[in-house]
Amino acid sequence: WDDAIRVAKAQGGVNASKQVAYAWAVSLGGEAGAKLLTKFGLIEQAIDYATESNAFDQAFQLARTSMKSKLPEVHLKHAMFLEDEGRFREAEEEFINAKKPKEAIDMYLHQQDWAAALRICENHDPGSREEVLLARARAEADKKNLTQAEGFFVDARKPELAVKMYRDARLWDDAIRVAKAQGGVNASKQVAYAWAVSLGGEAGAKLLTKFGLIEQAIDYATESNAFDQAFQLARTSMKSKLPEVHLKHAMFLEDEGRFREAEEEFINAKKPKEAIDMYLHQQDWAAALRICENHDPGSREEVLLARARAEADKKNLTQAEGFFVDARKPELAVKMYRDARLWDDAIRV
Repeated sequence: WDDAIRVAKAQGGVNASKQVAYAWAVSLGGEAGAKLLTKFGLIEQAIDYATESNAFDQAFQLARTSMKSKLPEVHLKHAMFLEDEGRFREAEEEFINAKKPKEAIDMYLHQQDWAAALRICENHDPGSREEVLLARARAEADKKNLTQAEGFFVDARKPELAVKMYRDARLWDDAIRVAKAQGGVNASKQVAYAWAVSLGGEAGAKLLTKFGLIEQAIDYATESNAFDQAFQLARTSMKSKLPEVHLKHAMFLEDEGRFREAEEEFINAKKPKEAIDMYLHQQDWAAALRICENHDPGSREEVLLARARAEADKKNLTQAEGFFVDARKPELAVKMYRDARLWDDAIRV
């Protein structure tokens, strides 16, 4: 090795000789290799080599005497070595020496040693306390110890996770209890609504009523097409919602193709215009005009114009002309004839 280093230095300079010295150190291994690297001024490499070889006494000695900036790194690697060896209390001390309390906490979390993890939080890293409590809560939840888990979720200032835990377990009463205690009435009502959704239909509406959520119960009943329940709730507890229920019922009936029943509900909802639009879509002109005459005279011209355009599209121009004129829009009849190049009819109108 001496000859190899001499030739390397002569031919390639100091860096080449250091590469050979490093190879020599590797061949020696352990503390002897670290000492050799130190001899050639390769202090940092010597420290790294000592830690990689688990020669930590040598690594600490070199770092303390020649490169103090490497000390935290040596402490950290020593801590990781001790953790792998199962020497957790010693590893904890080294993590603290390395100014890495978080790594010590993570080590204890992995071991589910909650007391040790909290001790480090209190002494070195208060910001990690909630993380430890959350980890404890999740561990208890996994073991089905839900009451204990709830306590840790709340202590970690994450009551919403306790609510979710109970919801996932279908323990709705507990979910509502925690939501109300930690988030107030509105939070508990949100959970009640989720419970109602899980029940569906009339049962869901009844549950919402039980919690005093009358408006939400009515809305949920209509969204579930439980219109009898919706009407009953609206009539007994919130009459102001009746027109809205009638309207949603009408739209449901229209989608079902039950147009005459839908018409009645549109009228009950005081929405004759929607009934007219429904019949225009069906090109049921007589029904549309009937509603105009009985409930919405102002829409008569709109119906006649729609009829006129429909006749024009079918090339029934004479009939279309009559409806344009009846709708007080003769200029549209003139335009229709002009577009068709029927100039005599355009001039006549």
